[in-house]
Amino acid sequence: MASRHEPHVHHRRGRGYRTHDGDGLRCACNGQPLRDEPSINGIVDLIAEHAGLRLRRRYVSDSGKRCASYVLDHAGSRAALGWEPSVGIAEGMRLTYDWVRDQIDSSSTRT
Repeated sequence: MASRHEPHVHHRRGRGYRTHDGDGLRCACNGQPLRDEPSINGIVDLIAEHAGLRLRRRYVSDSGKRCASYVLDHAGSRAALGWEPSVGIAEGMRLTYDWVRDQIDSSSTRT
């Protein structure tokens, strides 16, 4: 279990990622209308930029190209739960990336 200030990542049936830091849920969406949400490719770009990587995409099927253009939408969470995200997608991806990197770094020093 993560401590109050140590986020942990949840994944549920391929539907999305979120982090929890003890102060509440931070989802990977920012409350903007759907058209303003980044695509899967956009999220990959955010992470690659933060990691300092240059990526070359290779799709193995046409369906992969279609899926890459899907966007995030939290309208269902807003309608059902009254939930609004507390951080934007870029900040959420940076927080998640940094936490995962720290976990990898700390586990490599233990072995």
